[in-house]
Amino acid sequence: MGSSGIPVAETLREIMSNCAASVTVVTCRVGGRDHGLTVSAFTSVSMQPPLVLVCIGGEAGGGEMLRRAGGFTVNLLRLGTVAAAQRFSSPEEDRFAGFTRQPPSVPGAGPILPGQAHAYLECRIVDSVEAGDHIIFIGQVEKADRLNTDPPLVYWRRSYARPAPD
Repeated sequence: MGSSGIPVAETLREIMSNCAASVTVVTCRVGGRDHGLTVSAFTSVSMQPPLVLVCIGGEAGGGEMLRRAGGFTVNLLRLGTVAAAQRFSSPEEDRFAGFTRQPPSVPGAGPILPGQAHAYLECRIVDSVEAGDHIIFIGQVEKADRLNTDPPLVYWRRSYARPAPD
């Protein structure tokens, strides 16, 4: 329990909801089939070497797919793509239906979503760590590109939001 008598997990959830996060769709390719899921736990780790991390819930099934793929693509969604974020977080069978896909150049990485993303990072997995009910994947960025200058889609206070300019 926290000092206010509220369980620590609930207090942590409330505090973390105030931390705006980029909304991403992380994709990979396993056995000739594309897989993808919405991830908001994504951040840069290092510039030398260029490393990022994504954190995926163990129950989501995506963690096992990433392990098998050996790589992943982070599609940083652009403003106006809430439908894509929701689709890739749902149990739909074909999450890619209706979206343009561009093949990756890094082995194991997944498709790039040029109509949905404002930028993408193709990564090779260099480490993974199980932490609580999630798996943290650290990827070395092998290729990165910005597709347009649209602002990013962010998640803040448990909903999709528009970033505010200074």
